Amino acid sequence: MNLIALAFVALAVSTQAWPQDAKGVITVKVVDQQGNPMRDAIVTLDPPPGRALIYASPRCKTDASGSCTRGSLELDTYLVRVNKPTAGYPDMSFSFYSHQSKKIVVTLSPEHTDSNVVFTLGPKAAMLKLNVVDDSTGAPIDNPTIILRTSSDRNDWISIGRTADSIVLVPPDTNVEIETSADKYLDWRWAEHPEVARGEALHLRSEETREMTIHMTHK
Repeated sequence: MNLIALAFVALAVSTQAWPQDAKGVITVKVVDQQGNPMRDAIVTLDPPPGRALIYASPRCKTDASGSCTRGSLELDTYLVRVNKPTAGYPDMSFSFYSHQSKKIVVTLSPEHTDSNVVFTLGPKAAMLKLNVVDDSTGAPIDNPTIILRTSSDRNDWISIGRTADSIVLVPPDTNVEIETSADKYLDWRWAEHPEVARGEALHLRSEETREMTIHMTHK
């Protein structure tokens, strides 16, 4: 057999090993920290860390058994993310919340087209009820923007547009500072208000709820 014939054989073997139309399946079972299945959790299959998004991230919602399955997936590597904000679990697609979440990476290949993983969701976030009011009148301020920052890294932050009184999910056991801004008002920064901060960052436990009022000064 000559070299050209050998090349065609090698190409045929390679094509059979990795079919262009090959697809995969990922099943994710979501449980809480006590091992109980979690219904209606949103599972997202993102690109792995460090790689840009090249197509829409597949999603599915868990059933009563805590499981959901996505099929017809490209043979690729996926980062499994899970969130259920309505139950106090923040959206882990935001890096501000994802530090405490374990990372599960799944790779689908021609040899491994099916994957089953268990994702333990938690801990729950702390809940902060913020009342943002006019310093002179005490009236609620419409649609303030709330920014949360970690004290250890000022570049680690999330901006949240909310009503004047809002529930904000806060990463548990993390030193956090708050900033607020609103049209026609001076910006409010945590570190500039010792009567609130007492020289310390905000530090809440999982599922802890706290209420505070921010008084903003009109420009």
